[in-house]
Amino acid sequence: MTTQPGKTQEELSPRPLMRILGDFANSQILDAALEYDFFTLIHKGSQTANEVAREAETDPRATRIVLDGLIALALIEKKDGRYSLLPVSETFLVKGKPSYMGDFRHVALALWDGMAHLKQSLKTGQPLSRMDTGGELQVWEKLVIGIIPIAEPVAKALCDVLRIGVTRKGLRVLDIAGGSSIFGMTILARDPSARRRLGRAHEIRERNDIHTVVFGIGHLVVPGPVAHEATS
Repeated sequence: MTTQPGKTQEELSPRPLMRILGDFANSQILDAALEYDFFTLIHKGSQTANEVAREAETDPRATRIVLDGLIALALIEKKDGRYSLLPVSETFLVKGKPSYMGDFRHVALALWDGMAHLKQSLKTGQPLSRMDTGGELQVWEKLVIGIIPIAEPVAKALCDVLRIGVTRKGLRVLDIAGGSSIFGMTILARDPSARRRLGRAHEIRERNDIHTVVFGIGHLVVPGPVAHEATS
């Protein structure tokens, strides 16, 4: 029997395994806290469990339990009965901040049913269901909003490196799969004269809806045999 390098059998601990098996509960604790804006309420000055519960219209005892669970997840801290945010939650989990990514939870948790049936899929070789962007616009919209803090800085860096809108103008961009469109939309924001072709025509209506919500610009993709044109 082998053990981990540098550890005897007596020194090994099952804690990592217990943590993995309990991660489903951690995701639900975070989801519940985001659903009732606990992080935003703390940011705005509600610092006790009763204050948070009053503003969120949740049960005080249940609210305290969830808040204490967030301490264990290293998302908030508590001193003298008063809660405060840690840097990661202050940066990414407060609604209204440009870096807010709490909406990403909707997509992550949409995979819940599929993962719950993983054992069945191992037998059949088939997924439980397929998430189609054409039929899941609401979830897809939340995904786009949720990943902006991650993807947009990279897209802006790409524009800086390629000097898009400065020395490179009128580009023709082939967006093969469409995806979240953050790269394509960032290029169009830097260079309004650019053209963007979306690979899957059936997504045009859905993408225009999302672009209006996320980027404040509508009619960014139009049908036709030529490269799709951006208009503001």
